[in-house]
Amino acid sequence: MIRIKSAKTALFAAFASILLTNSANAVANANGLNSATSSSKLTEVTTAEFQTQPRPKIAVVLGGGGLRGYAHVGVLKVLEEEHIPIDLVVGTSMGAIIGGVYCAGTPLSALERDAGKPFVRTYYKERILPEVLRSFIDISLGRSPEGLVEGKRLVKDTHKYFGGDFDVSDCKIPFAAVAVDLTDGKAHALTSGNFGKVLQATTAIPILRKPVRIGDSVYVDGGIASNVPVQEARDLGADFVIAVNVDHTLKHTDSDYFKTKISAVLDRSLDIMLSKIDRDAGKDADAYICPDVDGIGLLSKEVQESKRAIIAGENAARAIMPEIRKKLAAAGVAPATCER
Repeated sequence: MIRIKSAKTALFAAFASILLTNSANAVANANGLNSATSSSKLTEVTTAEFQTQPRPKIAVVLGGGGLRGYAHVGVLKVLEEEHIPIDLVVGTSMGAIIGGVYCAGTPLSALERDAGKPFVRTYYKERILPEVLRSFIDISLGRSPEGLVEGKRLVKDTHKYFGGDFDVSDCKIPFAAVAVDLTDGKAHALTSGNFGKVLQATTAIPILRKPVRIGDSVYVDGGIASNVPVQEARDLGADFVIAVNVDHTLKHTDSDYFKTKISAVLDRSLDIMLSKIDRDAGKDADAYICPDVDGIGLLSKEVQESKRAIIAGENAARAIMPEIRKKLAAAGVAPATCER
């Protein structure tokens, strides 16, 4: 096995899978939610029913961002506390992981508790070194490897805690994960399909993780085209969109920083790419929340930073809440009692 310091490139996969492992387990212990057929106080709403509801439909859009995605937990927490109805959640990459697990029935309290656990140190079960060696063998034999890590652990954990047959369309709250299909070069909102496979697709960072084949499509991380998928939420019928962007502010970085750790170049490169992709992401949203996650690395392994991200999400959501309430009132939406 490879040491943690040399496995930084798999860190994003660790974030995704441990959320499913720890959070869903907490749900199973606390609420009996260890399968798709478990009882729940939540009212199940299908995507079709969502599209026919009479009042304006409210969607929450959660952007990708690695460990910074924990800010989504804080935002969702405030929306619940303020009784803002949520009819749809659309997420990309880490936003899809948080949003998907939440929509599948995991309480936010479980996600928040897990942020305090040293999960990064306990999860490196994707066998990085064998995968790298296999890639070199493929190259030597004239075959082109698609990526370093396949991400099977993510699928395995979703099957374990939500059931192998759990479908995206089975979520308690309608949910869509955004991934890019390499065959047509477009971002797609996946509203059905095996839950684990869909989450694996939306987090398949090109080169680092192997693309995910579903039917005739070949999917990779949706962040390369639609990291804050507001348009996808509109396409699904959302009338009012609350979007959350967890990018941090690009600032000058000393050149010596890139000599300190292997993940520094990748982290910085992803940040630059996302800042360009997300530049105009908020213009089509009705409410645009940007938590202060400056200083939290995309591929960070610091547990305290996940806690800080949650707090940042809470603070940003509370700050914009008067604006959200005013706009909802103008749209004829009165905050409903949240049953979660």
